[in-house]
Amino acid sequence: STRQEVEKALQKNQKMLTQYEQAAQNVLTERFRLIKPENQDFLHWTTVLQEQTGVWRWLQPALLGEVLVCEPIVNHIGENSTQKSQKMLELLHINNIMKHWGPLVAQVFESDEELWGDLRDIDGGNWLNQVLRADDVLQTYFPAEKTFGLLSQHLSNVNGLLRAAFVEMGITFLNPKILEAVPSYIPQKTGLNYVYTPSPLLKELVKPQVQKRLKEVPQCVVDVERYGFGTTSNPNAASNVRVFVSSPAEWKED
Repeated sequence: STRQEVEKALQKNQKMLTQYEQAAQNVLTERFRLIKPENQDFLHWTTVLQEQTGVWRWLQPALLGEVLVCEPIVNHIGENSTQKSQKMLELLHINNIMKHWGPLVAQVFESDEELWGDLRDIDGGNWLNQVLRADDVLQTYFPAEKTFGLLSQHLSNVNGLLRAAFVEMGITFLNPKILEAVPSYIPQKTGLNYVYTPSPLLKELVKPQVQKRLKEVPQCVVDVERYGFGTTSNPNAASNVRVFVSSPAEWKED
């Protein structure tokens, strides 16, 4: 009957539409790392992507491009690693950075506030601090390390992207400089904001640089665990800053 033919045609069209949606979803996932939430239909999801506003509209594709570049670079370093490069990867927490980077760029955020909340809380707050620190550590301690040259360049790009995002979102960013005097804004609370015992791996890899710097700056920042982020609801950006401060006993000559 005509009704059966119409129903059959509708079923065929629905099947084709589902196939097209699946094909498009596969492209968005495989090529652009975008993953559709299970509780959203395809049309709503793509509409949200098209209407994305705020910082994430430009930050997401920029971070996606950087993670696509960094993945093969990190793999190459790992596959051709020396004992030193393996230790550097561990010092920089590169595996953890890469682990959480992909899932981040797969998300959609409805507001800058939601984006900031996620950036701040990824891996218990570790990811954001680690990716910023990795750039600082490479730039300060290993500028001539050819194996890490490309990775350093792209982590600097990411650092710049995140800083631009902070400015647009109205976030105050405090960045203690490694091998520079401890900033006066950091509360002098030992164990909370000041830590004097650095990681053994850091000491092993950078001891000569620190010893040389101590002759010029008796008390300097040797590493950063947490940077400062000030927001409208939490304007005291310095309260959570945590740095490793040079101690003559820790860095004395052998």
